[in-house]
Amino acid sequence: MTTPSDAGARPPAGDGGNFLLWREVDRLDRRVDEVVARTERLVAEARADLASDVDRVGGRVDRLDEHGSRGVEALRLELAQLRRNLNAHEEMHTQAAQDQRTARRWTIGLVAGLIAPLYPLIIAAVVR
Repeated sequence: MTTPSDAGARPPAGDGGNFLLWREVDRLDRRVDEVVARTERLVAEARADLASDVDRVGGRVDRLDEHGSRGVEALRLELAQLRRNLNAHEEMHTQAAQDQRTARRWTIGLVAGLIAPLYPLIIAAVVR
C-alpha cells in the first residue's frame, strides 16, 4: 500500500499567497493515493484468485501423481516455473508503481513551482 499524503503539508512560512495552490496539490495527491490504494486492492484480490488457482492445479497434479499418471514431473516443473514467473511479475509491478508514484510527485512539484509565481499576477488581474 502507498503511504498517505502528508495531511499537514503547508506552504513554506511567508508564502500565504500560494495557499490555494498548496491545498489543491494536497487534494490531488490524496485523490491519486486513493486511486492507487483501490488499484492495489484489486490487484491483491486478483493475486489471491490466481494463487488459489495455482494451488488447485498443484493439488490436481499431486492427485495425478498418486494414480501413476505419466508426465506429472513435467507438469510440476512447469508449475514451479509459473510460480517463479508470477513472483517476478509481481516485483515488476511493485517497482513500476514506485516509479510512477515518484514521477507523479516530481511532476506535481514542478508544476506547482512553475505556477506559483503566476498567482499574484492572476489575483491582481482579477481584482482590477
